[in-house]
Amino acid sequence: MQGASGRLGRAISELAGDDPALSVRAVSRDAGARLPAADVLIDVSVPDGLARSLDIARQQKLPLVCGTTGLGDEQIDALRTLASEVPVLHARNFSLGVAALARAAGEVARLLDWDVEIVEAHHRHKRDAPSGTALALGERIAEARERSPEWSERVAAPGPREPGSIGMAVLRGGSVVGDHSIHFLGEDERIELRHQAEHRRLFARGALLAARRLIGRPAAWYSFEEVLWS
Repeated sequence: MQGASGRLGRAISELAGDDPALSVRAVSRDAGARLPAADVLIDVSVPDGLARSLDIARQQKLPLVCGTTGLGDEQIDALRTLASEVPVLHARNFSLGVAALARAAGEVARLLDWDVEIVEAHHRHKRDAPSGTALALGERIAEARERSPEWSERVAAPGPREPGSIGMAVLRGGSVVGDHSIHFLGEDERIELRHQAEHRRLFARGALLAARRLIGRPAAWYSFEEVLWS
């Protein structure tokens, strides 16, 4: 695993330690592009660490589970290129509840062409804003409406909203693990879908589940939902 010293990496190691069938090894900085006796590589580090994970996965033909957020377009393209050689799963969030929330949001968005606002809150140390999860939820809604994902990247600002836009409000502070609310706002009625993360181990649990289910699959690009429910 790359990113073992981070918050999510530590949670993954702790959770795996309770399962005798699992063994997690951290990728050391001086190990080169080698990961001894591994079945799958998990990267929950930072964007600058992705190139190293790509090298390890390619050289050792390892399935790659990438949970790093804040990746640029070129890095996403590099992951997709690797998917022609090994199984690759990239997820901005490993919560089973968020995966279900995204599916529900897509169905509501398909049925109702209402205004949409996404509100997300995280701890004061989070680097990216809006969160990768909020962007993924917005993209799912835009996809359900057969519109470009760019619709999902309008950060809330003063003034009248543009028709069809998806607004995003960002809150940062305290020790909030992660809250996401999707507001569908119609005439005289509204729907709110909400998910609250109460402990970081829920993401660790999902990452380990994704890693288990990616092993043995053919080389391809996978979503978290695919390995959960297909």
